Amino acid sequence: MRRRGVRLSVVLAVMLLAMTVPSASAGATRTDFVGFVFPAGYPDTGTSCPGTYVETPLPSCTLDPGTTTSLGGGRTLIRNKLVMDISYAWHSLADYVSYPLAPNEPRRTGYTLEYFNANLDASLSGPVWGSWEFYSFGGELMFTGHFSGRLDEGQFTTRGSGIGVDEFMNQHVWADVVPGYVNMSGQFLEPGSD
Repeated sequence: MRRRGVRLSVVLAVMLLAMTVPSASAGATRTDFVGFVFPAGYPDTGTSCPGTYVETPLPSCTLDPGTTTSLGGGRTLIRNKLVMDISYAWHSLADYVSYPLAPNEPRRTGYTLEYFNANLDASLSGPVWGSWEFYSFGGELMFTGHFSGRLDEGQFTTRGSGIGVDEFMNQHVWADVVPGYVNMSGQFLEPGSD
């Protein structure tokens, strides 16, 4: 009985402390970004895929196919498929519209290597998740992170976060992956901010 009372006291003390200590990012400076992401080698983008580019069932630049298991009834499991995407980002929609006059957001302009996993049904719908590494076009590793989301009949909606050198990033990629159309947004938590 006494142990339960001690545990309850410890739990209450931790909860009280958690409520009184502000979040580490509460006063942090955040920088928004918007942009678009598409598979390397996508037609009419001037990019090339260093692996195998396919249009169907989903456009992708595959560097390593990982493993694909057919379960019958059109269900498919994909594990550790390595794909490459290209992205361009700006600080606002106004910057995007005025490009090339407005500079890109360099922390989200480059290429991403994604280890992709999915449980899909016959309509190409189901949960997706994995990890990613984001590189500048110069080859500098900028962020690493994870994503999760959903694929619905070939349309992606994912959310992810990443950690860089003294930086943190949240991002959201949605709907059609079509070059030139905004399909990505997010925020950087700036280094050195409270």
